[in-house]
Amino acid sequence: MKTWLIAASCLLMFAAASVRAGEPSLPGGWSSPLRLAKMENVDPGDIATYEAARRVGKSASTDAVMVWSGKSHGAQTYLRLIPFTRFGDLDARQDTMAVSAANRDPLLRAPFVTQVWRRVDEMSFPSPTDPGLNELTAMSARIEIVSELDDAKRATLVQAWKTLETALAAQKYPLATVTYENSFGHGELIRIWLAKDEATLKSAATMSVLLGWELGDRKARDLLFEINQHVQIQSSFLVQRRPELSSPGQ
Repeated sequence: MKTWLIAASCLLMFAAASVRAGEPSLPGGWSSPLRLAKMENVDPGDIATYEAARRVGKSASTDAVMVWSGKSHGAQTYLRLIPFTRFGDLDARQDTMAVSAANRDPLLRAPFVTQVWRRVDEMSFPSPTDPGLNELTAMSARIEIVSELDDAKRATLVQAWKTLETALAAQKYPLATVTYENSFGHGELIRIWLAKDEATLKSAATMSVLLGWELGDRKARDLLFEINQHVQIQSSFLVQRRPELSSPGQ
């Protein structure tokens, strides 16, 4: 998770993408492509204290926030996603963020980082079998931290991804996926596979198997080879949504 080590003070402006045509609008600001993403690691012995503090923070705040957690590198990893529409929204949060971070510092295990993510709609798509599945309704997910090896060839990667999406739709794939790019990174993508529950997530066919069913083994290998020429998965871990720590917003 070394690729996450980017300080919050380095926030930069970037253009926000629009919601892809045909996708439903989400409440509470979640239709915005922008997310403040906070990744925090906690040792097993500190989980109860950390979560108690988060419950207190939830009751005292009106912010929309979605919390996921799972085991990674021997720690409990928490991903907190907060939607926003303009960078002035972050300015208004600075005092709250600073106090909150100071209060939690003794509980956190490195690395813990804050980033800004922008959704990449060209590499995000709904579930063919569950149109209502999204960031607010999914209960289980697999997060992949992906290095984009040559971001100058993004168009080529997007085209290959469209072929993949078509194959997933034809095979009635039960998962949805949302892809973000880190606004500070050098070609870093965050790909999140969303499922209605953990059983569905774990039973979903792998990409190679599913593409083999749809395209045949040779075309499947060629497509995966094409995608892998442009990206490399750095880390992957499973998380569960934590409704008791989350506030989806209105």
